[in-house]
Amino acid sequence: MIPLLAAPAVQGQHTRYVTFQGQAVAVSSDAPEVLEGLESTFSAMLAPSATRPVGQLEVTHYDGQYHVRGNTEIDLEDGSLADVLRCVRFSVIQLLIQARPDLLWFHAGAATSGDRAILLPGPRGHGKSTLVTALCVRGWTYLSDDIVPMNPIASEVVPFPMTPARREFPGREMPEDWLRVPNKIEVSLVPASICREPMAVGVLVFPSYGIDAVAALSACSPAQAAVELLQHCWNFPSHREAAVRYVCNLAERLPAFHLSFSDGNRAAELLIDTLKDGRRHG
Repeated sequence: MIPLLAAPAVQGQHTRYVTFQGQAVAVSSDAPEVLEGLESTFSAMLAPSATRPVGQLEVTHYDGQYHVRGNTEIDLEDGSLADVLRCVRFSVIQLLIQARPDLLWFHAGAATSGDRAILLPGPRGHGKSTLVTALCVRGWTYLSDDIVPMNPIASEVVPFPMTPARREFPGREMPEDWLRVPNKIEVSLVPASICREPMAVGVLVFPSYGIDAVAALSACSPAQAAVELLQHCWNFPSHREAAVRYVCNLAERLPAFHLSFSDGNRAAELLIDTLKDGRRHG
C-alpha cells in the first residue's frame, strides 16, 4: 500500500467525492480530462463535499506524464489516460470495499422490477452489462452492471450505480493489452431509472455470451449456484465460512438459471417472460 504523502497545493487542482452509503473517496486532480473521466464513470455517485473521506487519490499531470498516488495500492501500467482512469476506478472501488467489510461484494450486475432484484454474477466479457442495460431499456431500474454489494443479514442488493458500460466485443477472449485501452461503451441512464434503495434478491442468473448462441435458460442446481457465487465474491477471504453459509442459504432459497445468449435484447425478453411465468405459477 502506498501512503498518501503531503504535497504542496497544485494550482488548478479540483476534488471530486465518490460516495457510497455515507462513505466517500476524495479524488483530486489538476487534469480536466481525468476529472471528466471520473465524473462520467461515477456520475450517479458524486457528492459536492465529504466530511471525512475514507480514502484519497491524487492525479497530477506534468512533464507529459500522469502521476497517481493515494492511500491504496497504485498499479499503473503504461501511464496513458485510459490506464490512469482504470487505476482510479479500481482504487476508488477498493477503498469503498475496505470501508464496508460488513458487505459481501460480488462481480455481478443487478437490476430490479417491482420489489425483487435479479442478480447476474459472472466474469468479464460474459454479458452482464449487456443484459442489465437491455433490461433497463424495458422498464427495469438499475442497481449496478459490474459490482454488487450485498447485505448478508437482509439478503439485499445495495445500489452501486456506476455508469453502465457495455463491452464492444462481449464474449471474446481479451488479450492483456486490450485492458489498457477503452473497450466499453458507456450507456446513459436517466436518474429515474436508477434504483437508490436496497432491494431483496429474487432470482440468480449466470450469463454466458456466445457469438452464435441462441438465447436459452437452463436450471442451475443450488450447489452449482453456490459454487459460482463464491467464485465471484471479491472479499470472500474476509468472510470465509460466513460467506459459504450465506451463499448456500441464498442458493437454496432462490431459483437459479444459466443463460446463454448472443443477442442481449432477445435474452432480456426471455428473462422477463420467464420471470413473469414464474410469478404467475408461483
